[in-house]
Amino acid sequence: MDDNKTMIEQTKIWLKEIVIGFNFCPFANPVFKEEKIDYVATTASSELQANAILLQTIDGLIAHPERETALIIFSNYLNNFDHYLVYLKKANALLQRKKMNGRFQLASFHPNYVFDGLTNDDAANFTNRSPFPILHIIREDSLSKALKTFPNPESIPDRNIAMARNKGLRFFQEFMNNIKTKTT
Repeated sequence: MDDNKTMIEQTKIWLKEIVIGFNFCPFANPVFKEEKIDYVATTASSELQANAILLQTIDGLIAHPERETALIIFSNYLNNFDHYLVYLKKANALLQRKKMNGRFQLASFHPNYVFDGLTNDDAANFTNRSPFPILHIIREDSLSKALKTFPNPESIPDRNIAMARNKGLRFFQEFMNNIKTKTT
């Protein structure tokens, strides 16, 4: 299996078993099952290349309205979490400059994700930890519609944190360590 296919397969396993399996995102299951997610694995190694992939991926979503969302999966670039956060701000600024804000927004996932105010070993961080650095491009109109159908959407983060802490750090560490064996 080539590297890009492997990254996509590992990301799909993470989505199915963690994000959907623990209902961290109550809106993910239908688009996953209906295969309405674009997976873009990239070996981009610079901000310029990452920006080009981001804009191309958004153009693809615009051209194909039947696609709900997209995940850009980085193999080499953005492995450092602090660097990732800096790029995330720049990517959001790029969307604003291109007048895409209001149409699309970015959600962030990273193997070393740490929420502000939490320690690295808090299992709550695994609500946003992924096998690779990922930018999740979300259509704002789809998100607005989904939020209207979910009771108390503001409770999602607290529910997710409680569930992650209940499962525990070791569970998530073992899952992330073992995900590579599930695609060989």
